[in-house]
Amino acid sequence: MASLIAVVDAWDMGHWEFGEALDGLADADLWRRPAPGLWSIGELMGHMAYWEATRFTGPVVEGDPRGALVDARFRYYDPSVPEPVVLPIGVAEAAAQLGAVHAAAAKVVREADPDSEDKPGEGIVGMWDGATWGDLVKYMAFHVGYHTGQAYSARHLMGHATKDN
Repeated sequence: MASLIAVVDAWDMGHWEFGEALDGLADADLWRRPAPGLWSIGELMGHMAYWEATRFTGPVVEGDPRGALVDARFRYYDPSVPEPVVLPIGVAEAAAQLGAVHAAAAKVVREADPDSEDKPGEGIVGMWDGATWGDLVKYMAFHVGYHTGQAYSARHLMGHATKDN
C-alpha cells in the first residue's frame, strides 16, 4: 500500500518536459504532420488533454469549457489518421489548455490522496475493469512520457533543432 504523490510528481515532470519539446515551435508547425500517417504535435497535445480530462474531470461536452483540445476526435490514433485535426489555436494557447487540463487532473489525485491499491470511485474512469488508482496514475505518467518522445521526433522530422534531443 502506497501513496501516489511521488507518481503524480513524475507525471508533472513529464508535462514539464513536454513543454520543453514545444520550445521554439512555430504556430505554423503545431498542426503540421511531420510525415503521412503521423500525428502533429497539436494532435498529440489534444490526445493527452482528452484522456487526462475524461479520466479525471468528466466526459467531453459540447463547447467544452476545458478548451478546444478536449475533443473526442483525439481519442485514438487510428480513426484520426485519414482526417487530420487542425484547431484555430497556436502553441501558447494549446500549451495553456494542456497545462490547465493536467493541473485539474493532478489536483483530483492529490486531493483524493488514494492508496495505490484503491479502486477509483465515481467520476474517475479506469482503463480496464479492476484498474486501481495506481494503475491509472502510473499509466498517465507513462502516457505523457511516450507522447513527449513523439513530439521530439516530430520536431526532428520537420528539421527542427531542439534542446537536449
